[in-house]
Amino acid sequence: MKPVSPPQAQPLLNTVHMKIGSWGQLCDATDRPFSPDGVEARQAPRDALALYQCMDQALQWLEVQGWALLQIDYSSNFANPEAAWSVFPLSPVEVDAGMLDHYRAFLFETCDSQATLSWYALLDLAHKLLLFGYHFQIVAANSTHGQHLSVQDGFIYFMSRNPASLAKVDTLLGGSV
Repeated sequence: MKPVSPPQAQPLLNTVHMKIGSWGQLCDATDRPFSPDGVEARQAPRDALALYQCMDQALQWLEVQGWALLQIDYSSNFANPEAAWSVFPLSPVEVDAGMLDHYRAFLFETCDSQATLSWYALLDLAHKLLLFGYHFQIVAANSTHGQHLSVQDGFIYFMSRNPASLAKVDTLLGGSV
């Protein structure tokens, strides 16, 4: 896991036709909104273990290969050191509230669901952010149709320009979480 600034993240995002929007969220490079049939929403469970399992399944939907980028949007405020520490307690890089004002993207290199250390670091961070109610998005190097996860207010939004890819959401998570 490596913190990256918006200028550092943008070349990666260009490869999947995305950018960081005005609220620090990931969005389509052309600002084109996703159509309703390109979005599946699931309410996340409240139990911490079920939440972890749900986030693992959501990340499996992305079928991460190569790098993954987790972007925390500006709706999330790390106002004090305790807030940052609660999410990043054992981070391989020192993360504090001041750093999070500048770096809101975290790059996970050589990340895939084949039990790599990067996968577990991504899963751990995403789980903690969801547990504490932060807003964030995740995209991967192989997100050729704009596939990404957007997590807000206890909901996980599966987003794709290819609605057929959303069929896998029901396979992984069933009709509801």
